[in-house]
Amino acid sequence: MAEVVVQLRTPSRGPSADGAASGGTEGAGDGVDGCLRRRFGLASRPLHPGAGDPEALVWRTVDVPAGVDAESVAEALRARPDVAAAYVKPQAGPP
Repeated sequence: MAEVVVQLRTPSRGPSADGAASGGTEGAGDGVDGCLRRRFGLASRPLHPGAGDPEALVWRTVDVPAGVDAESVAEALRARPDVAAAYVKPQAGPP
């Protein structure tokens, strides 16, 4: 499983009724999770759950299962105006 780390341009407004997060001023269906759900069947989650710091609220993470190209997920997110950055987190090296 790969992980994509996402930085929103503005803090997420928090989860909607279905647990999805939307960035910026867009509605939940049009936000980052709406895009992830429609294109890849995925959703993001907070990188720092429970954080009260607005700087931490802009960071999300997406678990990308085998069979889904993580770089395609990151590329689709980078194309969004509400996303400042998205990258595939490198795999951890051997101990």
